[in-house]
Amino acid sequence: MKIVIGHKNLNLEELFQVSCQANIAEVVVDSVTAADFSAATPHKDPQVPPALALELTQEQARAVILVKLLQIAKLKKNATRPTIDFLVGLLNANKPLVGESLFGIVFALAKEASVAFSEKELFILGNSAHTFNALFALELSRLNGSLPLLDTTLALSLEALQTHPDLFTDYALTLGKTSQGTTNFKNNIQALTDKSKLFGTTRPDARVYQLQAGLHERVLQLQQTAANEMNTDYGSLFSEKKYKELLAFAREQQAEQVEVFNLQLKQLVYLTRELAQLSGQRAKLLGGSSVVEEAKVEAGDITQTFKALASRTLQESYLFELYACFTKSRAQEAELKAKAAA
Repeated sequence: MKIVIGHKNLNLEELFQVSCQANIAEVVVDSVTAADFSAATPHKDPQVPPALALELTQEQARAVILVKLLQIAKLKKNATRPTIDFLVGLLNANKPLVGESLFGIVFALAKEASVAFSEKELFILGNSAHTFNALFALELSRLNGSLPLLDTTLALSLEALQTHPDLFTDYALTLGKTSQGTTNFKNNIQALTDKSKLFGTTRPDARVYQLQAGLHERVLQLQQTAANEMNTDYGSLFSEKKYKELLAFAREQQAEQVEVFNLQLKQLVYLTRELAQLSGQRAKLLGGSSVVEEAKVEAGDITQTFKALASRTLQESYLFELYACFTKSRAQEAELKAKAAA
């Protein structure tokens, strides 16, 4: 599977494929874009890798490198061919990028390959806002892929708990909201419980509807934001004669951009935390155990918030709940068979 860089925007599905399916995804730069790259120019300044106070997985590191490659390729004549070839080679060879410092590893490998980054390429590599956006985009892609599991688990759980049919109406599931995410959630739950014979009189905590529909909505919104940020084009910035002044301004703005990402992540982490706790409550009602007793989100910088989102606590909690559903269903089936045989 070839993921082409240069002539079009990269989407989150392609980011996920390159990051997490390295054995089948090959990154290539389209020939029209590649024709604009310049030859390498001597760079006398020390090549100091940018700091990143976050230990990454191989998949997360690959996501960052892919986004950096994308943005450097968009520089066209301001990008150098050796840098492009080097970054493409890192991804296609699936070089190990796990360690104390991602960029420390990348710069060491570049030195071994006799590749020196230009001033403009160093700006792209050191842009902390877009480093975190790459990580953010990958986790959003993972979370989006988990939504069918979350909806299926909730539907099975509500059936196993013999939930009152009034809680499956359009209004109960949406509270009258007609946004895309809320509508997707409602349609999924109603399709999964259509013609169910397990409805009863139980009324579980209905906050899960607003929260899970809200998760659908936030993921949709944030995916678009992440995709736009991921495809940032700095070509116009470097075409200005006073681009060094603009670079200084852009660097000053990075801290504010990171803080915006932090606030967006915190909102998303809040949703996942609350949903994990409600899932744990339903698992206990079903006779199972909860993987989450008291999920907490520590107030702090974006590295702490990102770790909370990347912890997979929500997915693990729903898997525990799903297991409890199957266990209860088998018990109910055995009970019905025993009554029929009596």
